[in-house]
Amino acid sequence: MPPTRVWLLLGPLGTLGLGHLGTDPKPNATDALVATHLANVLLLREASVRCRIFGQPLATVEAELQDADELHVQAASALRAAVEFSPDDEALVLKAARFQRADGLKGDAIGSLLRALELRPRDPAVHAMLGAVYASQNRLPKAKQALRTALELDPSHVPALCHLGAVLRREGHLDDAVSTYEAALAAEAGSVDALVGLALTFETLGSLSSATQFYSEARRVTKGRDPDVLSNLGDVLAARGHVDDALACYEEAIALDPQGPSCVEAHLGRGLAHWRGGRYREAEASHRAALAVLPTHADAHHYLADTLRDGASQPVGASPGRGQGLGSAAGAGVGVSAGPGGPAGMGLPGSGKKNAAAAAARAQPRDRR
Repeated sequence: MPPTRVWLLLGPLGTLGLGHLGTDPKPNATDALVATHLANVLLLREASVRCRIFGQPLATVEAELQDADELHVQAASALRAAVEFSPDDEALVLKAARFQRADGLKGDAIGSLLRALELRPRDPAVHAMLGAVYASQNRLPKAKQALRTALELDPSHVPALCHLGAVLRREGHLDDAVSTYEAALAAEAGSVDALVGLALTFETLGSLSSATQFYSEARRVTKGRDPDVLSNLGDVLAARGHVDDALACYEEAIALDPQGPSCVEAHLGRGLAHWRGGRYREAEASHRAALAVLPTHADAHHYLADTLRDGASQPVGASPGRGQGLGSAAGAGVGVSAGPGGPAGMGLPGSGKKNAAAAAARAQPRDRR
């Protein structure tokens, strides 16, 4: 079936939409241009809606969220139509691939990237993006092949180096991961992806002081505006017993992203830090705050239940002061050591023991890169 022409429709109130005015066997560049502009306008409108409701309680903005989601779907439809009309437009195909990757449409993204490689076979950025998508599907051999092809074309391609470092870290080749991230930093001083990758790798190695160093540098480079960096830094500081500094990081992350996933992780980290100090009421409040943002978060329910249990079992008046709880190296002699699953000392609510699977999940560094 021939592609359907797309037209920009301006309604009486300036509304936008896709108008199907029959089919045409010879769509032209104008059709692709109109569809692309329509996608861009819809995305801008979606962003406007999301900015307007940013930070408000989710229960009060359900209708606005539905509007934003609908605008996003319409933008995706317009972009797909644009690619159909102009399949040899390299920039347009790459735009579609980035959009699909961001939306989690990994299969569609791979198809678009393979098409982009037909058009630009020696573009390291396309190979690197393809490797990143393969890695997100856990197809690590294909990911490494694509990333190494990118580095053959450009040995200093920072995104390819950072993605390859992440793949090597996931495979357990930690020394190789460190050298790969260091190569990325040599190519681009201050690369946040490389700094965070090094921090995550050293967390896995159990070197929390080195992890702190690289997270702190990432915090400096981002001027304290990256909530994920702040939350991860808080986790490491808490594991090292620097609870006050950790709590400050969590508070900063929450302020930056009050309704997003980083906020949930910061609330949970803050709750665990309070638990370490035996401050069960504060821990309970933090876990409840995480659930207020994401009511289905299983770990938050788990931590809250155990915090309530531990708080109820504590004798009245026996609450330890700051820095003297079970999770405190000063109060209980519990040191921070490294285990095969990552840094220890990331204790969860409970009487010194915890569900092993939950403990391992929390001990693993959060991997967003």
